[in-house]
Amino acid sequence: MQRAFVNRLMMGVVAVAASLASSFSAGSAVSSSAALQQLVAQGTAVRVASPSVAVQLQHAATASFESYDPGCVNFTGSCTFGDPAGTTTIALFGDSHAQEWLPAFVEAFPHAQIRMHWFPTCPAATLRLWTPSTHAYSPKCMAWRASTIKQLVTAKSTMIVLFEQTGHTYTSPTTLATDAEWSAGIKATIGALRPSHAKLVVMGDNPFYRENPATCLSRNLRSVNRCTVDLTKVGPDFRNHQRAEERATIASHVPYVATASWFCTAAGKCPSVIGNSVAYVDASHMTVAYAKILGPLVHEVFSRYLR
Repeated sequence: MQRAFVNRLMMGVVAVAASLASSFSAGSAVSSSAALQQLVAQGTAVRVASPSVAVQLQHAATASFESYDPGCVNFTGSCTFGDPAGTTTIALFGDSHAQEWLPAFVEAFPHAQIRMHWFPTCPAATLRLWTPSTHAYSPKCMAWRASTIKQLVTAKSTMIVLFEQTGHTYTSPTTLATDAEWSAGIKATIGALRPSHAKLVVMGDNPFYRENPATCLSRNLRSVNRCTVDLTKVGPDFRNHQRAEERATIASHVPYVATASWFCTAAGKCPSVIGNSVAYVDASHMTVAYAKILGPLVHEVFSRYLR
């Protein structure tokens, strides 16, 4: 029965495929928080996958930020996007949760230089984290972070935006990172970047899920709402440190941009399809398509810090 439904869905693919860009941006861009919150709320009520969602799932493996910037995955130095002659320079600094926002910032500021500084599993906060996926500490993370901070201090960026995965983080194989460690870590990094004289902004993290929403969607094309994540039930090992990060950032007199409402309702319900776009490519990273949808909103929020 499920296979028959998939076949019927795919019959509609031809009609929509020509209108889908290579990045599979099936949704419309949003330019206000209110409009986006409405889309998020509507997403929790979606039951049947549209043909364009089926197309996106067919290409889920190539919908990540790594396909968007394949030349910027060797983690050395930085990569520049946008207008290389732009007089405004925006530096994105952090782990892969910095890189996932790159398409949004390129959409938001096409006439600026967007410089990507990232290293896998290496948050902007000055922390030494254990990586469950590799069962090891990253010996290069601390050195990379220190070197990149030195580079950013002398780079004369207009704005530096800090990113990091704040959920499902460990400081040892069996010890979860604490709020106090996260608070001290982000304060240390902010302090080290102050001599840059750039406008510093910390970007709140998107939720980290226990299961890949795209995998769930592929099994539930007729019951998409089953793939809505309830943040109140993700478990203590997936709790994030956003509140500690936000408090420490504000105490450091640096703006903090909370993004939870860009993915979830106020009740903590996070749909897997938002605005007819598959939102996540895996358990913790959004798709390029959804990042591009957020481009105008990123422009609205961050333009105030460039004045």
